Amino acid sequence: MARKELEEGRAIDEACVSLVKRDLGASIQYLVDMERMFDHDTRRLFEFVRAHTDSVLSDRQNSAKFDEFQLYARAFVRAFFAHVEGVTYLMRQVVIWAHDRDEIALTEPEVSSLSESERNAAGKLRFNSVKENFRLAFNYFPRLFGSTYRPDKSGQGWHFFCTSIRVRDAITHPKTTTEFKLSGDAVREAQIAAVWFNEILRKLLVSCSDDELKAGRLH
Repeated sequence: MARKELEEGRAIDEACVSLVKRDLGASIQYLVDMERMFDHDTRRLFEFVRAHTDSVLSDRQNSAKFDEFQLYARAFVRAFFAHVEGVTYLMRQVVIWAHDRDEIALTEPEVSSLSESERNAAGKLRFNSVKENFRLAFNYFPRLFGSTYRPDKSGQGWHFFCTSIRVRDAITHPKTTTEFKLSGDAVREAQIAAVWFNEILRKLLVSCSDDELKAGRLH
């Protein structure tokens, strides 16, 4: 039964994607709906971690409480970057779908880079880094709407976004027990990075002039 339900779910997903690829308005609504789903997990974990960071880290002798906090802190960092990667993936897909409809001109290398379909000398797919996919998404997506918006990378938001990528990598593929524990600085920096990402996503939306995009405004 579980396998049948999984196959039915995949068929529904495929049918949905085939529909949203057909026009920009549907693509944008799909992006908005998916972003809200990602944001739900990120926001819930963010609120929990923010509410407990100072009290837990100032009382590390309470090992049970500290270990539980670490569990939620790691979950928050993972959820945040799943949010980032999910949104930037869909932003790139919206651009590719628009290219397929002849609404934006892209070269073959650009399509390969946006879709991560480039192959190395050995013929294996070369996957982009988180920062590269972020760059591609925020460079190409605004072009669909004649926007010149670029995220502000001059402040601590971008800096902590980059340092938090390294933290995410460490807790996802830990080599030592130390890497699996998050310091107070790492937790606070990830919170700042999440707020920054949320802000630039909203500013991008405001910068775009398309009525469909504004109608499906990201919250």
